[in-house]
Amino acid sequence: MRLRLLLFIIIITLFSTDPLKGQQLSHTDSVIIEAFKQSIGAGAAGNCASISVIKLAISNFGIDGIFKRIDSSANGYSVVLRNDKVITLSPQEVLAVSPYDRFDTGNNVPMLNKAKFAYAVMAKNKQMMQPDKYSDIVSAVKDDQGNLLLFEDTEKNFELIGLGNLWVKVDLAHINDFDKIIITNIKHSAYSSMGFFDQYGTIISNALFVRKHSTCFSRIFANRRITNAYRLKDTVNP
Repeated sequence: MRLRLLLFIIIITLFSTDPLKGQQLSHTDSVIIEAFKQSIGAGAAGNCASISVIKLAISNFGIDGIFKRIDSSANGYSVVLRNDKVITLSPQEVLAVSPYDRFDTGNNVPMLNKAKFAYAVMAKNKQMMQPDKYSDIVSAVKDDQGNLLLFEDTEKNFELIGLGNLWVKVDLAHINDFDKIIITNIKHSAYSSMGFFDQYGTIISNALFVRKHSTCFSRIFANRRITNAYRLKDTVNP
């Protein structure tokens, strides 16, 4: 009887132990996660990968450092990406894209506005890459099926924001040990730091990522586990 009780206590202890106990999210990461979020429900856009790379850029370079330089004039903006590519866009183009990003307000309106501008720059970059396919910036915010998103693929969104050659993959066994990363599966992409991820503007443990972004059926048959994690190279400096 005592042996059974001891085994029961051991099992309960093992399963109730929080692997993230003692780890804390920095104030900066908390602000970034809660600042703005992907809309959900009717009319939402599938822009999780765009949001995750924008938040990663903010976490590494600051709210005003997403891009290397921004020159503004009466005619619009000349934006120098961190890979030195120059994107030019007008105020009208920035306004035209805004309704389609479907970024919802969180706890930081200035950061939201910077993120919306970054999304417009990414959309213009996509249009510039394929001018024969996209006649204007608004057409570039939709995929081939008409869904509202730039690209589902996180790596393609890295390219759009100018960080295409500046990321490296993180060993999935150690994702809880890194700050400022992105975690993905075939369904979702999210900013993550020190074992917690951005669940639509809410801070949640990485351990719940698969449960939140898969169905019971897909977990069994489609394998929705975390498949990739990314961070910026150590040589990248603000």
